[in-house]
Amino acid sequence: MNIQQYYQQSAAASLNASLAALIPSILLLIYAFFISQTYQLCLLAIPFLIYSFFCYQKFLLNQNRAKAVKLSTTSFELSRTHLFESDLLITFMPAPSLRLLLFTPNGMKVGEIRDQSFFKLRWLIPNIIEKHMMKKYVLYDYKDEPIVYYRDLKDRIKIISPDNQEIADIFKGISGKEKEFFLETRSLFIKNSSLQDYSFHSSDGTQLARIQTGWMPLEWAERFVHVNTPILSMNEKLSESEKIQLFSLLISLYQYVDH
Repeated sequence: MNIQQYYQQSAAASLNASLAALIPSILLLIYAFFISQTYQLCLLAIPFLIYSFFCYQKFLLNQNRAKAVKLSTTSFELSRTHLFESDLLITFMPAPSLRLLLFTPNGMKVGEIRDQSFFKLRWLIPNIIEKHMMKKYVLYDYKDEPIVYYRDLKDRIKIISPDNQEIADIFKGISGKEKEFFLETRSLFIKNSSLQDYSFHSSDGTQLARIQTGWMPLEWAERFVHVNTPILSMNEKLSESEKIQLFSLLISLYQYVDH
């Protein structure tokens, strides 16, 4: 998948949601006007109509974004190592639980973190109940093959290999206003520097990673036309294993985005 296809799929999902929201509103209006003649029931259709309207606007927005994308004509061969580049861009697909996509700056999808359980009834489960459920996420590569599994527990995130071997435990904590995580080799703090920006730093103050929005090189902006696309920048000295552990922290930050 490339970023243009992502915008196209997001547009299609928004259009489907808009049409789906029209069905109960139309049924309510038919019942209110032609069957019961209880016109007050029309008020019940308003939330569905509003939701349908906003979904349709999102459909138009993503459709225009797909048309605005300028992909490079230079051939680009993907490999597993691209998932561990220093700069990746984060996008989300509508889903009953987390579905986080990782793109390289040239607009190619190189990985994905998503919930292992994607049954449709998950859409109806409120977040307050979701928070008390044990969830298992999967980190996929560009071929959609699993790299590791993340089991999100109350006090830690357990990392498991595809052959069911435990790799590491990321323990959760709180230090003042910052989230604290204990990785395999060091402790890490996440500071929320603005509404959507985050800084990841170790106990000695070394910045290990950061997430920024609202800023993007002009070349990247030709492909990622949504200006607030989050950019994940990781310290080049981090090993592949440390980056896999760092990816697990994205679950804590974005667990309920587009849910």
